[in-house]
Amino acid sequence: MDASKALAMIRRLRHDFGNHLQVIGGYTELGYAEEVQDYIAQIVREMNEEKILFELDNPELSLFLLQQKLYAQEVGVMLNYQVVDITTTASELIEELDLFAAIKSLVGEQAKEEVVINVSIYELVDQVKVVLNSKLLTDNFKDFYIKKR
Repeated sequence: MDASKALAMIRRLRHDFGNHLQVIGGYTELGYAEEVQDYIAQIVREMNEEKILFELDNPELSLFLLQQKLYAQEVGVMLNYQVVDITTTASELIEELDLFAAIKSLVGEQAKEEVVINVSIYELVDQVKVVLNSKLLTDNFKDFYIKKR
């Protein structure tokens, strides 16, 4: 990932963090202690779901998958990475996989309501299997394969 894309991602994360602080500040100002606790619990859940990305051994892949997650959020889709089990094909995956394009083909330019899509990525002998799982999908899942070179 080049520096301009990394900086754009940091800006987005910083913006989201500022929004969270504004919500917490608003609830606090109004004396809504229970809502503050619920909101913080929600943020912690979301951070725990993202933890899988930061535990990968490949920083480039981690950044790429986080970028795809942020792109999806822009159209109202929450990507939850369930399994990311790949080791040797990260650069090929980055070149070939465009989760954001796949998601846009499923929900259009903007989701009508928040959509959650669970993503699992598995390395097989000669290919990488990507599984999208969501109530939005006709069969609740869609899988596709990326051939290894």
